[in-house]
Amino acid sequence: MSHDLRAALADVVGGLQLMDMTQLSGANKEQMERILASSEALVSLMDELSVNLQSHAGGETETISFIDLPEFLERTSKRWCGVARQQNLSFEMVLGDGLPKYVAIPRALLERILSNILENAFKYTTKGTVGMAVEMGKIDALVFRVQDSGPGFSKEAMQTLFEFCGRPSKSAKPGTGIGLHSVKKLLKQIGGKIIIENTAVGARITARFPSTAWRPSQISRERLEMQNTSGHLLTGLHFLLAEDNKTSQLVALNMLERLGAKVTVVENGQLALNMIENGKFDVILLDIEMPEKTGIEVIEEVRARDDEKSALPMIALTAFVLEEHRARIMAAGADGTISKPVTNTRELGRTINQILNGLTRFTEREEIARERSAWLPFIDTHVFLGLKKSVGDTAFYAILEKIVMDLSELRQEIMAANREQDLLAVRRASHVLISLAGAVGASRLLSNAQSLNVYANDGNLEKVSAKGRACTDDIAILIDFVNEQGKQA
Repeated sequence: MSHDLRAALADVVGGLQLMDMTQLSGANKEQMERILASSEALVSLMDELSVNLQSHAGGETETISFIDLPEFLERTSKRWCGVARQQNLSFEMVLGDGLPKYVAIPRALLERILSNILENAFKYTTKGTVGMAVEMGKIDALVFRVQDSGPGFSKEAMQTLFEFCGRPSKSAKPGTGIGLHSVKKLLKQIGGKIIIENTAVGARITARFPSTAWRPSQISRERLEMQNTSGHLLTGLHFLLAEDNKTSQLVALNMLERLGAKVTVVENGQLALNMIENGKFDVILLDIEMPEKTGIEVIEEVRARDDEKSALPMIALTAFVLEEHRARIMAAGADGTISKPVTNTRELGRTINQILNGLTRFTEREEIARERSAWLPFIDTHVFLGLKKSVGDTAFYAILEKIVMDLSELRQEIMAANREQDLLAVRRASHVLISLAGAVGASRLLSNAQSLNVYANDGNLEKVSAKGRACTDDIAILIDFVNEQGKQA
């Protein structure tokens, strides 16, 4: 369901992005910009929903998020100017001095906080202006103030504003009464604060984000600086874009060309493989759900090659956002993933730059292959016994016998590749090892094999050597375990 929703939303956002806004009148252009900004906000909320579902399921989630604040505020202004025009009101945004370029706040969280505050202001303002001021406060707090020209809050409303469904019983306006309750709860989670007061001209709501909530860490700032110095990395690069959806094709093609890239487009996985075989490309950008050959199949076949093309940078475009799907894509050999719908050209270029420069190795690949050996069980008995149950006793023990042979060969291959510092051989062997370890539930070996594959792709010989030894040690233990199970046949 998550994938299908994102795929449909990708068409909506993509279609809006392809519209020629210059042909629209001022009022129509404003409303289209409002719709586009709102659809992009919906993408952020979809992302947060996926993360929440994943978190409840016990999966790992991405915790580092940056917002280009000036760009975010420009889109926010376009969205709410459209709302104001619809209600015959005006919307004004005033920006203070010294605002940061980037803030380390999840986009969906900031969208929810500001949307709830602004929706409340527009609901109760029948004439005049709704304004938002953004400024730096005391102790480097980031402050958003929304002032309306409505009637202000009644005494009864002020007493129950932050309660769940705390709307006054006699309120003339429709609603659920959970908007400001949600705002307070979200701000509290990050150490922020909401202040509500009546003024001479209406009501004012202030959301205060302490520096600990918005300021990027030193490591994050260094990543952003490195990222910004490589802003035109796509210039001169030849991309192969494999995407079967026509709208998504046009959107990605348009964005990549704006970023200076040369782009060749194919519409299915088999054509992508043909082009890779006969052409010369710097980067492969491919959808996962394609006819003929899926994106994962394309990645696996390219990584299995025995020439230099096996190391081609491959980035997956996908509407799958849950960790289990992303893990499957990364385990196949992808260098990174980009979630559909793609809504921002600069953000697309920034993400590709990060992947190509190795800046997202931790968040994309290392996140999956994290150093978990100390606490992972050696064998996940649920997976191991599940295999036995699914294939039956006879086939199960035959499979174990074949696995022992394959593991023995892989152990020798990894040892030899380590001695010769042959990274291509390490990548191939670790790729096969990931599949074998995962099939029998060898959790620790799977984690080590994934890390080994990451280090080999990154060219980190020191870590390849250490992780290679860990893998060969674990393979020996797994062989003894499998042999012991075989004796019970």
